[in-house]
Amino acid sequence: MGDTAEEHAALQLSHDSVEVSDAEDPQENRESGQSLVTPLDSKFAVGDSTIRSLARQLKELHHSLGCDVILKARQLRPDGASDETTFPCSSLVVATWSPSFRSLLKENTNDKDAKGCRTIELKGNLKVVEDAIAFMKEGRRSFSVVDLKEQHPLLEFASEYGLDDLKVTYGEAMMCQNPVTLQNASLYLELGLRFSIVNLSLVAADLLAANVGRPLSEAVLALDGCCFKAVLASDALNVEDEQDVLSIIKSWVEKDTGERSSELDSFLSQVRLSLCSYQTLIDLMSNLGADSRDDHGVLWKGVDEEHLRLRVRRVIDEKLQGGRLSDRQRHHTKLPRGEDEERLATTLKVSKDLFAACASTTVLGSPHRS
Repeated sequence: MGDTAEEHAALQLSHDSVEVSDAEDPQENRESGQSLVTPLDSKFAVGDSTIRSLARQLKELHHSLGCDVILKARQLRPDGASDETTFPCSSLVVATWSPSFRSLLKENTNDKDAKGCRTIELKGNLKVVEDAIAFMKEGRRSFSVVDLKEQHPLLEFASEYGLDDLKVTYGEAMMCQNPVTLQNASLYLELGLRFSIVNLSLVAADLLAANVGRPLSEAVLALDGCCFKAVLASDALNVEDEQDVLSIIKSWVEKDTGERSSELDSFLSQVRLSLCSYQTLIDLMSNLGADSRDDHGVLWKGVDEEHLRLRVRRVIDEKLQGGRLSDRQRHHTKLPRGEDEERLATTLKVSKDLFAACASTTVLGSPHRS
């Protein structure tokens, strides 16, 4: 059976939905110490019945498409035996989830059982796989988010299989449960960058960058790699003079450590106001590495600026050729347009190089954390 416009619409709505299981007892969760996850935002709670209705319709859609692929997860027990869970699905549905799942479908075309169903084995903890498939297949959110500083196995699974909608929804739930503040923004940004969660990265970057130049908390003033990347990744970076940027960063890096530390806040404010297009930023970052130092380890000494500009263009071309835009469409998430998403992703990547170069010369007070 081929996809119809209605089916595509229903599938997309499933990715935009959030549902708390009917079996969950809020009081029971509180008493057991588990994290109680509510709908993404109270202003959307009024539409919860609509979401549940759409989820029920989606189940009917899956049933009408039939099952021609079995997703399987297996987990070994301490006694050597194994537990196994299977998820009957339609390949037409699974193919909409991510390029990774489309590849898995192509790789398993000949592995069929007596009923003509293909089997695809997924890696991961059984509960994690169940939560992920429940969301992707039924639009049902059965998972709970964990603390920022803890491990996030669901995000690891979503990253492994390219489930962008699941990652963004997890990010929404995290920010609903624990709002982004100046005190935790760097942790949110670090998590967003690690798992490529666009909404976490954008919200944290915007908050940190908007507060550059104001009295900041001690945690933000430490300016670990995440904070520095946030400043450089902000949408506020939008001016045109390439030479201004070069001069500001060049003059600051050439100062001694004491001067740099005392002028750090002022420097970041200047950079935020003076940075040009992200192409120039790529240029600067790509040349703040070891090959841009002289024999004494000093940045920029002896660097030919014309050569810098030529190198930048090459770096830009290489990065853009390897870029891949997302086809996500979310309605309640701050996601950029395709070209802006590419700009953000590239800027976040190259700004990390700038921080690493600065930290390696003891520019910043706190050590670099990758």
